Amino acid sequence: MSLVDSYKIDEVNNNYAGEVWRYLAGENIEQYQPVCWNFDSNGNMVVSKIHSQTEDEHYIGVVLTDVTEGNYVEVLVKGDCFIKRISQFPSSNPTTILLNNLTHNTNNIDKYVSFRDNGDLTGNYTTQQRKIRFDAGVNNTWTLTLISAGFEHTTYSIYDRLLLWVGDDGEVWSKANITGWLSTSSTSEYGGNSKGGSSTPKNVVPNYSGSSITYNINSRWLRFNFYADTSSHYSGWNITLQTTDYSPSQNALDVPVNTALYIDNNDNNAIETPQTSWALTKKLGRVILPTASNNRVKIRINN
Repeated sequence: MSLVDSYKIDEVNNNYAGEVWRYLAGENIEQYQPVCWNFDSNGNMVVSKIHSQTEDEHYIGVVLTDVTEGNYVEVLVKGDCFIKRISQFPSSNPTTILLNNLTHNTNNIDKYVSFRDNGDLTGNYTTQQRKIRFDAGVNNTWTLTLISAGFEHTTYSIYDRLLLWVGDDGEVWSKANITGWLSTSSTSEYGGNSKGGSSTPKNVVPNYSGSSITYNINSRWLRFNFYADTSSHYSGWNITLQTTDYSPSQNALDVPVNTALYIDNNDNNAIETPQTSWALTKKLGRVILPTASNNRVKIRINN
């Protein structure tokens, strides 16, 4: 082994910066895998992938390139670099969010949501006055799919009502205006019992059953306000919300900054959960950039 540079920087791609040493590879190793030192059968010091018997003091850092057995490879032993971590992706199933006392007046950033009343799919909603907000994120908007809805509505009155307000900053709101929905003459955030005229924005979810209907909502923010009086209660709503950038097969989940990473005893890469069956239990490093695509994430090594 030999010191390459006490502070070497990847000036082209900014993939690493720190203290780099050159080691002989004792086996084939992939770029950005964490490695340990040991001695081969000829007594040469080599680097290899971490295995079940590797002790904490044998962990040295991360290889910066692919290497085959018997060739030299540069290893970052202290500083910042990427480390192999299998990317994780959002579930293909929506997150269920019920409007209840726990979610009232909250901001939500989930990208794929099954949004329902507090009676869920099997019960009726209860007397309440609650609201909830959804943020699609910068440069994103929403699609809203109405699956079913049941409220106390009559020919002229909407006693129980779910209103949709839209905005671009989460502070200034206007009524949505959706073809086929109902309107209320009131301008208050929870509306009023009286239906509005034909020129009033239609932002009240109607009673609905049948095939699902999908609407494009061209706003970053959605706010739902629900009012239910003390008389008759009905089945409520079942709505799916999805952001325009939602793509579970393409958008890897971030890893929070400062998350500690450990050796994964399944694939010799990094993982957030400490394993207990292998000898090496020390941290490989801590995350310094949250983006975790392409089966890697950037960490800081402090050996």
